[in-house]
Amino acid sequence: ITMLTNNLRIYGVNTDNLEIHCKDFLKMEPVPADLIVLAPPWGGLELKQYSTEDLDKIMKPRLTDILKHAMKFSRNMILQMPRNTNIVNLMSKIAEVMVPFVQIDKIIINQQCSQLFVYMGEEKHSQILMSTFYDLLWRTFNVIDKEDRNMIRSTFKTDPTHVLQQTYK
Repeated sequence: ITMLTNNLRIYGVNTDNLEIHCKDFLKMEPVPADLIVLAPPWGGLELKQYSTEDLDKIMKPRLTDILKHAMKFSRNMILQMPRNTNIVNLMSKIAEVMVPFVQIDKIIINQQCSQLFVYMGEEKHSQILMSTFYDLLWRTFNVIDKEDRNMIRSTFKTDPTHVLQQTYK
C-alpha cells in the first residue's frame, strides 16, 4: 500500500475518493463503487498454462469467483491478466458471470506484450463500439455480411450479455 500510494502521488492522482485495501478480496464485504480494479494473483513458473488451460482450473482463487464477487461492488471493472491469456477462455468466464465486456488492451513494452487489461462495464466507461471487440465477434461468427455485422452491433447495444453467452458457451 505504501508503494501504491507513493506511485499515485508521483503520477498526480487525487486519492481523496479512493479506498485502498490489502485484504483477501473474496472475504471483503461489498461496498458500492463506481469502478473496481482487479489484479488477481497470476504468474510464477506456470504462466504458460494461461494460453492453453481453463482459467478457473489454474487460477487460485478462480477467476469466475473473483468476477462474481466483484459484481457485488460494481459492474465497472478493470482486470489485469497475463500477456498470453487465452482470450476465448477469458471471454467465456466473463460471459458466465454476465459482465458486459468492453475492451481488451495489450500493454506493449519494448515491442513485446507485457500484460492485458480488460475493461468491463457500462458503455460510458469505454467506447465498445469503437473497440476491436466487434472484429473478434465477426471472426467468431464468420460474419462477412455488413447487415449481419450491424445486427450483432445492434443486439450487443441492447443485450451484451446475451451476445457474449451465445458466442462463448
